[in-house]
Amino acid sequence: MTDGPGVRVVKVGGSLLDWDELPTRMNNYLAQDPSVHQILVAGGGGLVDVIRRADQKFQLGEEKAHWLCIDLLSTTARVLHSFVESSAWSESLSDLKIGLAGSPGVWVIDSGKILRRDEPSCTNPLPHGWHVTTDSIAARFAQLLQGELVLLKSSDRPTSSFSDLADLGYVDGHFPEIASQISQVEFVNLRSAE
Repeated sequence: MTDGPGVRVVKVGGSLLDWDELPTRMNNYLAQDPSVHQILVAGGGGLVDVIRRADQKFQLGEEKAHWLCIDLLSTTARVLHSFVESSAWSESLSDLKIGLAGSPGVWVIDSGKILRRDEPSCTNPLPHGWHVTTDSIAARFAQLLQGELVLLKSSDRPTSSFSDLADLGYVDGHFPEIASQISQVEFVNLRSAE
């Protein structure tokens, strides 16, 4: 993407958003490598579970449920931005790419706005459905920004195969397809990481 610092897209799992230690652990994790741009993608957490239950109860349909969940990502991103020290905020891919031309930093992106406005016009946009969660969304951003991908989770990676991880529900169903197009993918159990 640039000749400057590398890009690392970091997905912060929704299961971490209500963890008391998240602000401290998150800032410690980010401080380990200040030499790269770190782009944070917030998971949906319990807010998405509300939509999931509503879809089951009222048959909203996958398309409508997908976009309701996408809109919630703007809220969880703001929560993340509120405690990630010295983080910049971005609501568009073009602004983010301009920022990436500068010195390394930490960015929290408004995935909701970017997925509504920017991503659909890119080649091979993400499908819409429950099989696409922020695992695949973060992978999509890593793909678009030509960066590496780190998924911060609440548990250890149970297997090495992306397809086996999807079968176990550790990642979403679309993740194996998109992750195979990224040069480096790492999984970190932030709850046990030092």
